[in-house]
Parts: sequence; C-alpha cells; structure tokens
Amino acid sequence: MSLDYRSIFESAPDLYVILLPDCPRFTILAATEEFARQTHTVKKDLIDRSLFEVFPDNEEARLFLTRVVEQKQTQKMLIASPSEKYWSAVSIPIFEGKELKYILHRVTDVTEYQKTNEQLKAAIGIREDILAIVSHDLKNPLGSIEMSLDILKESLRGEETLERVKMFKIIERSVRHMKRLIGDLLSFAKIQSGNFTIEMQRFSLRKLLLDAQHAVLHSAIKKRIHIRVDIKTQSDVILCDHDRLLEVLSNILGNAIKFSRPGGFVRLKVCDQKDCYHFSVHDEGPGIAPENMPHLFDRYWQAKETAHQGVGLGLAIAKGIVIGHHGEIWAESVPGSGTTMHFTIPRDFHLELRSKAATKTDDPIIGLNLAKP
Repeated sequence: MSLDYRSIFESAPDLYVILLPDCPRFTILAATEEFARQTHTVKKDLIDRSLFEVFPDNEEARLFLTRVVEQKQTQKMLIASPSEKYWSAVSIPIFEGKELKYILHRVTDVTEYQKTNEQLKAAIGIREDILAIVSHDLKNPLGSIEMSLDILKESLRGEETLERVKMFKIIERSVRHMKRLIGDLLSFAKIQSGNFTIEMQRFSLRKLLLDAQHAVLHSAIKKRIHIRVDIKTQSDVILCDHDRLLEVLSNILGNAIKFSRPGGFVRLKVCDQKDCYHFSVHDEGPGIAPENMPHLFDRYWQAKETAHQGVGLGLAIAKGIVIGHHGEIWAESVPGSGTTMHFTIPRDFHLELRSKAATKTDDPIIGLNLAKP
C-alpha cells in the first residue's frame, strides 16, 4: 500500500484492518487509528503480527476468516461480548486478478441497534399477546348477543313488525361484522405467533370456487355484480387447506365486489402455470393508485378512501395463507381500469415443500406450521 493511500486508510473513522490470507496466521498489514483506539492497542505494535497473537485466539473468529479464504466470498458475523456489547464483523476478500491477496476486515458497533431490535421484538410479542386475549374475550359477549337475539326472535314469532324486522337485521349485520373483524384479528395474531396451522388435504378445485362464490353471494346480489368463473386446468384436484384458501378467495372476491360499480362484472380465473395453479380475480373498479401499491399487503394499512371499512388485515392474512402454501401473491392495477389480484398454489405441495425445505422467509408477519394430510 502506497504511503498516500495508507494515510487515507488509517484516517478512516471506522474499525478497519487489512489482513494477509495466510491462514491460520492472518498477518495484520494495516489498521485504522480508530481500530487501535477501540481495541486499546498501539497501531505500530499491530503491523506484521498475527491477528491471534495480538488478540486472544478465538476459534469462531478463526473459522470465520478461514471461510473467507476457502470460499473466496464475503463473510458476516454478529459478535456478542461479555460486556453486553454487540459487534458486526464483515470480512471482504480482495483480489488481484484471480489471486486472493488481502482480507479487508471491518468491525462495527451495533449494540444500540441490536438492543433496539430486541426491545421491538419484545414489544411485538406483548402486542400480539394482548391482541389474542382481547379478541378471545370479545367472542364471548358476541355469542351471548347472538343467542339472545335468536331467543328474542323466537319469542316474538307471529308478532313481527317492519320496525322489528329492520332492527333484527341491523343487529345481525353488526354481529357478523364484529365476528369478521375478530376473526381477522385472531388469524393475524396466530400468524404473528407462529401458531397458524395449514391442514393440507385434497379437494375439488371446482367445489372450492363454488364455495367462494357462495361466501360472497349476498354482497354480489346486493350490488347486482355478476361473478364470471373461468377454469382452465387439466386436473380438478387441489392440495390445500380448504378453509384457509376459501378465506383468501372470499377476501379477494369481497374486495373486488366492494370496489366494483353496481351491475358490473368480477372475473375469477384459474389456469395451469408450470407446477402451480394460477388464480386471478379482476374487477372493474377505480383501480389502485401507484403510490398505494407497495403498501397493499401491509398489516393495518388501508388507503385513506377505504380506511373506515375495516382494520386493514385482509390482504396481510391472505398473504400469510398463500405463503404458507408455498405460493406467491401479487396485484396489478391501472387507475381507472380496475385491479387484478393474482396468487399461485403449487399443484404438488409436498414436491414444492421438498424443493424449498431449507428456505426460510424473512417476512415479519409469517409464522406458519404445516400439517401433512
């Protein structure tokens, strides 16, 4: 390293050290002043000495650097010290042509970030526990309201008036709405906690679509929406959790009906796509603004114009269910031309599961248990 570049490197405000890839010695060629200051060493005493001669020999750190030499790839590691400090270590191989010449080793103090992250995880855990408890506690009084309403209707049989019938319908509609909200909260709490179970069984694809149509039939009739179904698959068998997938379809169809103009059409299509079934639902609504598209599957999010219509969990739950089936979900929309929601479900789930056995999702809302049929 020339004197000019050495001076610039040594003045860097971060903890850097340049090592030779002479495993297992790892000779120090250069270090920043900040590295020496933070490690309580003198810079001139570091040069040309083995890293593990200057600092205590650490098997984990030695293996970490050995992987850089053997794999010739950048390696990263989080280090926790006895003093409750956390360090992020990154070792980058430096080449001349194809020859590995140096290892640039950087250490960053991430203590505050790590502690904040742990506090955030704890806060999320507390929030989800409270959410689950509150949701369960709300179900009991709703059940009492439903039962009391049935008894009241029975006691007044033959004495119905238009006003009473109207009030009964208002109460029933309100109870259904509350039950749906509580169901969303419970489902989402289960997804967050990792207790959301997918029960895989073989079902008729046509029967699943018929069940989805029936689930939204009342809303469709009310707005005079025609649901057109187009099935273009070689097989009628789908391996899935029927109730969970019905929840996805009902949610997406319900949204399509909600945002369609009265008397319009909603198109539900299923076709083969490589190893998957490809589902799509198209509506003739106003579409989704481009700035809202990135947030479509965010939890507790709704566009301002629809914020009064729910808690914003429907599509977040749908995403969790689809990913639990090892599928994908996405949306396409052009303002003024409607929206198309897409998702895929593998035709052979266990084949897909084997191919992705080592795959983990980093999505914070997903935590699913998969039960074999």
